[in-house]
Amino acid sequence: MKLKTLTHIPKEVRDRVYERDSYDGCPCCIWCGRPKYVEQHHYIERSRGGLGIEQNLVCLCKPCHTKVHNGNTEIQNYVREYLSDHYDGWNEESLIARKG
Repeated sequence: MKLKTLTHIPKEVRDRVYERDSYDGCPCCIWCGRPKYVEQHHYIERSRGGLGIEQNLVCLCKPCHTKVHNGNTEIQNYVREYLSDHYDGWNEESLIARKG
C-alpha cells in the first residue's frame, strides 16, 4: 500500500477526532481551546510515515498547528501526553507506516 494512502485521514476517522476534541459539540484546539480554524495535526508527521488514525491525530487551530511545525516542542509534548492519556497502550512506533 502506498504511503499516501496510509497517511490519509478517512472521513470516519476525521469525524471521530473532531468529536473527541470537541467541547459542547464544537471541535476545539486541544492546546489553546480556540473553536475556530481547527485543523487536524498528525503527531507523527505524514512525511515520516505518520498514519491517518485517531491515535496519531489531534485538533489544533491554525496558529497552534503552525507553531508545532515551526518547532514548538511545548505544544508537541502536550500532544504526546494528550494522545497517550486517551489510548491505553499508546505507542509512537505503532503510529508509523511500515513497508511490507
